[in-house]
Amino acid sequence: MNYTLSFTSHALFRMAQRNLSLADVMFVVTNGTRYWRAGALHLVLLFKDIPKHEQRQFARLEGTVVLLDREGEEVRTVYRGNARQISKRIRCKTKLDLKKGRAYAPQEMMAEY
Repeated sequence: MNYTLSFTSHALFRMAQRNLSLADVMFVVTNGTRYWRAGALHLVLLFKDIPKHEQRQFARLEGTVVLLDREGEEVRTVYRGNARQISKRIRCKTKLDLKKGRAYAPQEMMAEY
C-alpha cells in the first residue's frame, strides 16, 4: 500500500521526543493493527504485526501508536507504550465520533477490511 501522509507540527514534535523517524512511522502505518475509535484511526504495532525477516530491526517499535485523522491522511500524534495495555485501552474507547454523534469510518478505508 502506498500512503501519502501529512504531519501536524504536534506529531513532528512528538516524533522527535520519542526518537521516531519518518520510516518508523510509515512502518507502523503499513504494518500496524487498525482500530477505528473516537472518530480517528489508531494504528498499533504489535509483535505479531512485524514480519519475521524484519523483527530484529523493528522490534523496538512494538507498542508504537500512530493516530491518524478521520480520513487517514494526516498524522495527528505518535506515542509508545506497552503493546498489550495500549491495544486494550484503545479497544475500550468509544467507537463514536463525538462531534458527529455517530460511528464514522470512510467507506474506501473500510473496504480494506
